[in-house]
Amino acid sequence: MTFHMRTNNKSSKAPGNPPKDWYRLDLSAIVYPTLQRRDFSSVYRLSVLLKEDIKPDVLQKAVDIALKRFPTYKVCIHKGLFWRYLEPNNRPGPFVKPDIHNPCMPMHFKSGSRYLLRVFYYGRRISLECHHCLGDGSGGMCVLQTITAVYLRLLGAHISNGYFVLNVDEEPDPEELEDATCAMPMPSSALPALRKRLTVSGVPKSRSIPSIL
Repeated sequence: MTFHMRTNNKSSKAPGNPPKDWYRLDLSAIVYPTLQRRDFSSVYRLSVLLKEDIKPDVLQKAVDIALKRFPTYKVCIHKGLFWRYLEPNNRPGPFVKPDIHNPCMPMHFKSGSRYLLRVFYYGRRISLECHHCLGDGSGGMCVLQTITAVYLRLLGAHISNGYFVLNVDEEPDPEELEDATCAMPMPSSALPALRKRLTVSGVPKSRSIPSIL
């Protein structure tokens, strides 16, 4: 799941005011904040198991370094007029913590310095929990493996970039900030079935999406 980034140009012109970037939830992410409740957390967990016990202080440094490469994960969520949106979060954190007995607990949007991810450690294991509005499992795997690579480098290991390990010294690719759902063209073979579904459901064709129908 990706996001659009916007800049508030009006506030950026004011002296002493840095530009305020915000991220709009894409079509596949926008539903998850509203679905969250006690019995449905909208949180997923990924873990990696290393050969030696985790050193929390080194892991914290790795998290701080790696998250600078993922601006859409270092955010907090706000309520807009109609939909929620994300803003860069410059509060301290997220802080690594010893693992807990109940994984994937609901995230309270105004607690934990308002971050939407958690990093845990236990023995040789590093675990990452993310709210689903930040991204899917592939995005979370990039974050976790990049954190792990930075952690191992801080311990003296040689870990190259590639696959799910991103270069923390590079700026994010513009494609990482676009709404991939809208950018994906609809195959022409799907249009007849879509027209039929709209007709059966009682939605007038003229009120659907004329650019594709």
